[in-house]
Amino acid sequence: MSYAIKVSETKDSTAHNVSLTVDWTGVSDDDLKQWALQSIIIKVQAQLRAAKVKHGTAFPAAKAIKAVDYRVGSRVTAIAETPEQMLARLTPEERAALFEKYL
Repeated sequence: MSYAIKVSETKDSTAHNVSLTVDWTGVSDDDLKQWALQSIIIKVQAQLRAAKVKHGTAFPAAKAIKAVDYRVGSRVTAIAETPEQMLARLTPEERAALFEKYL
């Protein structure tokens, strides 16, 4: 199977087209899962980094995901903050004003 890929020396240099032919003979399902896992790990790491930068959240000690959510072409977004995380970032005065408003 052939794939059209682009390659450049740097991110700002001109991209060149390359026709990449991949021979999948001898590749097992386990091999494919290991390659997919490498991709998933990179996407999850990016997602966790983005959440830390955007929300100041701590990295979790454990995380469970569904592989199907990380299909090729899926866009990784920052993990949304929980209500508890949002409240933790407020000052005591901001929390009191919020509670006063809604309670």
